[in-house]
Amino acid sequence: MSISTDDEGVSRSNLTMELVKAVERYGLSYAEVQELVRNSIEYSFLRGESLYLQSDYSRLRKGFESVRDPNWKPSSTASRVMRDNEKLRRQVCLERAFVQFEQYLSAGFTDSGR
Repeated sequence: MSISTDDEGVSRSNLTMELVKAVERYGLSYAEVQELVRNSIEYSFLRGESLYLQSDYSRLRKGFESVRDPNWKPSSTASRVMRDNEKLRRQVCLERAFVQFEQYLSAGFTDSGR
């Protein structure tokens, strides 16, 4: 399952608002929200191969196993793969955003955690 929206001008909503509704109405955990967001890219029509092996979010493709480490930087090979693979590039961006968000939370919502 994933959460998506239509044109904001038509639906008067955006993805953030829909995720907030899902959390408030159904008591979703952070891990469940992460899965919904990952699903939105994994099952999209974006071109390219997935970051995840067999749609298992705990198994990352070779060369990207450390993408969730706070200090991860893509190798030249990883950069080339991302440049040529839209789905993987967006999934890497998502994983890096999760890392940054979690660092921000662990820093107590201070600017130093950003």
